[in-house]
Amino acid sequence: MSIALAFVHSGLIFALVYGARQMFARFSAPLYWLTFVLKLVAAISVGLIYLFYYSGGDTWSYFAQATKMSVLARNDLPAYFQWIFDFNDRSTVNHVFYLHDRSLLFVKLISLLTLLTGNSYWICAAYFATLSFFASWFLFKQLVAHVSESSQAATLALFFFPSILFWSSGLMKETLALSAIYFLSAIFVKVAYKQIILKSEWLLVFISIFMGWSLKYYWMAIFLVVLITSLIVLRISEKKSMFSTKLMLTWLGLFVAIAFVATLAHPNFYLSRILEVLVSSYDQFVLVSGSKGIIKFDGLEPTLTSLLANSPWALFSGLYRPFVWEASSVLTFLASAENLFLMLLTILFLIHFRKNFRTFIFPLLTYAIVLCILLTISTPNLGTLSRYRIGFLPFLVFALAYRNPLLNFLAKRISFLNK
Repeated sequence: MSIALAFVHSGLIFALVYGARQMFARFSAPLYWLTFVLKLVAAISVGLIYLFYYSGGDTWSYFAQATKMSVLARNDLPAYFQWIFDFNDRSTVNHVFYLHDRSLLFVKLISLLTLLTGNSYWICAAYFATLSFFASWFLFKQLVAHVSESSQAATLALFFFPSILFWSSGLMKETLALSAIYFLSAIFVKVAYKQIILKSEWLLVFISIFMGWSLKYYWMAIFLVVLITSLIVLRISEKKSMFSTKLMLTWLGLFVAIAFVATLAHPNFYLSRILEVLVSSYDQFVLVSGSKGIIKFDGLEPTLTSLLANSPWALFSGLYRPFVWEASSVLTFLASAENLFLMLLTILFLIHFRKNFRTFIFPLLTYAIVLCILLTISTPNLGTLSRYRIGFLPFLVFALAYRNPLLNFLAKRISFLNK
């Protein structure tokens, strides 16, 4: 890519971020610009780590395929557009909620960027980081505006938690999927507090659902059940006064009912089918990975009883492993240090539970717990899981960090977080 084209795209990205500052962070300029820089650094770091540490990986493989298609576009534009709009499913992979080849869709999206950027991985990654940055700030703005005392927890969960920052910024499917979930979450907050939803925002709602479902269907499936349940309970509570305990029991009952009905909607959604896929995926990971970096489950079978019996260990391992003594490299040591911090947040959350708990935390914890258990069982490799779990980790961190005394302690030492 020419230097001139790099300057053009860099200027465009800066102009977009600068222009959005008044809308997103009129009173938090230092935090705004710092988080933007961190997003860019994280996006570049993903590319460098996969290039030199993993010698390739998904992000570079997708980019290489997209580059080939951008070459096709320059040589035969009609053939390129025919490929872009060809959604015939030729994959033999049999997934739960399977729609089409998610990797192929992702390559198509990247190819549009490679075509515009002159096949520059780094500029493509910068655009992904910018999209993630906007989605994060849109959600942050809604939380701070409507949820009292939420700024510290939101700042940590959306901007500064290391693995969330890292895995949600680069040229990866997780970046787009999490951005979609962030946007839907922000719209829910606006609906909950009876804010006007613009027509453009409704359009982005449908785009976000499609994008999230297409790229990370298991994230979006559980998220939508939580979202629909919360919307129904929200409307019920507006018409009828309910105590918090009764409200949470109503929410949990509806969540289970909606999830059960969803499992009857299609053969691929049947509970027996989901359990078979979970156990099959676990067996494949164990076979490929051996005993290194694997979360072991004893007597795991495709039954609901077995799933429930293994759920506590799956939840604990998915949240807090690798432990510090399990670290075998710099990256795993950093992951274990983060998990130790997460454990400390959890302990303080439980200690101050009765004082700091708010009703809105219950759906966040439910989403995080359910998705964590399913991801841990189906993806027991600790390295892969550290990437996949960002689908729930921001919501868990926000719930645990809300009014957490540890955050108050840290915020006093980082002055601009209180502004």
